[in-house]
Amino acid sequence: MPADLPAWDRVYAFFRRWREHGLVKEFHDRLRGRAREARGPRSGADRCGHRLPVGQGRRLGARRHARL
Repeated sequence: MPADLPAWDRVYAFFRRWREHGLVKEFHDRLRGRAREARGPRSGADRCGHRLPVGQGRRLGARRHARL
């Protein structure tokens, strides 16, 4: 761990709390949305060609594509 971060067990406690409250998924969805915006208009489409609102992932589609 970098020296400017708290001890690893405190960092992990934050991560665990965020995960339990669904914030890790929320952070991921927001970052993915921002990356799609930065790449341009065509990058906002998922593999099926549907437009996704920024920050809104489709759970079933994301899981299905993750398994491929």
